Amino acid sequence: MNNLADSYSRLGQFEEAEKLQVDVVEKRRRLLGEDDLYTVRAMNNLAATYHDLGRFEEAEKLQVDVLEKRRRLLGDDHPETLDAMHNLGLTYRYLKQFEEAAKLYIVEVEKWKQLTDGDHPRTLDVMHDLAKTYDDLGNFEEAEQLKVVVLEKQKKIFGEDHSDTLLAMNNLGYTNYRMGHLIEAEALLVVALEKRRVLFGDDHRQTRHVMQNLIKTYHGLGKQAEAAELEKLLK
Repeated sequence: MNNLADSYSRLGQFEEAEKLQVDVVEKRRRLLGEDDLYTVRAMNNLAATYHDLGRFEEAEKLQVDVLEKRRRLLGDDHPETLDAMHNLGLTYRYLKQFEEAAKLYIVEVEKWKQLTDGDHPRTLDVMHDLAKTYDDLGNFEEAEQLKVVVLEKQKKIFGEDHSDTLLAMNNLGYTNYRMGHLIEAEALLVVALEKRRVLFGDDHRQTRHVMQNLIKTYHGLGKQAEAAELEKLLK
């Protein structure tokens, strides 16, 4: 039943997945108890489906419970506990509870650094999410500092043309734009756009996202002709 629910989720059939996952959670609670790890994993899966359905309050309620149980059963440093922390942080961001999200991500970054090292992809992922949360809070200086570190490490680990590197480049460009550092933003976004167009084409969602950021930057620089050319591609 759980495997079928996973299949529905992968297919984007979240309502069907939810029906099965609710049943799985209820059965595991009855047969195994509230604190069994299999029950907790079923709760985590149901929370993820609520998130996919946009039912963030219901996701939050379950994810708070999952995090508390994993901390108690597995300890604060276990990867599954950190996954639960990350999932709850993401839900807090969707609920615009940015301070709560940032608190979780700060702890998670330090834990991943202790468990792996500062260059591990998982550490960089969480640093990136923390930086975006700082953007949400308007703390652009803190966001910029983190994004510079993430971009340099992504380049070293994955290379200049990797999609994760280009994502980091786009996100740093966005923060530079928000800070009014338009020349720096333009330099990053022009490179990111050029490489994404080669890798993914003009119609890819990530390419269009970079275009949108570069258009705003061009407008800020008074480069209306360059902005207009990109705006034609978005139509």
